[in-house]
Amino acid sequence: MLENIILNDIKIAIEIWGEDLDEQVKEWHKVEKNTDTHSLQTAPIQIQTLQTLQAIQNLKQSSVQFKLFLTKLAPHLRPDFMPSVTVDNEGEFIFEWYGRQGARASVIVGANGALYFVSLFHGTSIKSRLLWNNDIPPLILTELDKIYKDKQA
Repeated sequence: MLENIILNDIKIAIEIWGEDLDEQVKEWHKVEKNTDTHSLQTAPIQIQTLQTLQAIQNLKQSSVQFKLFLTKLAPHLRPDFMPSVTVDNEGEFIFEWYGRQGARASVIVGANGALYFVSLFHGTSIKSRLLWNNDIPPLILTELDKIYKDKQA
């Protein structure tokens, strides 16, 4: 099943995301050890810590949306047109499909339940925030199909 390939890719992406997060935290601790805890110099570290905690919460919420999106996307997956899957700094999942000559489409699965869609196709672009229930929005399927057919030409 093609969705298992994506699940494996996302597992790796989450591990990399976690490793990057660990490195950030280590750097913050180094800076924090060398400054007075009541100093204004620690304010950026405190803000970064709050942003990290928010990203972790987003990752948990996005995971639910990711699984739902992948379940609905599975019937539309093509073995010769698989998306790359990553996790962004905010803990949200990104699917990216690449066509030829810079054509591509991206779907960000938001922790808030929204899909953020961007499509670039030979000089035209579409940007959209889509709310969805049970099906992949037709706009996404249409744009992916267009990029896929162009890639095959």
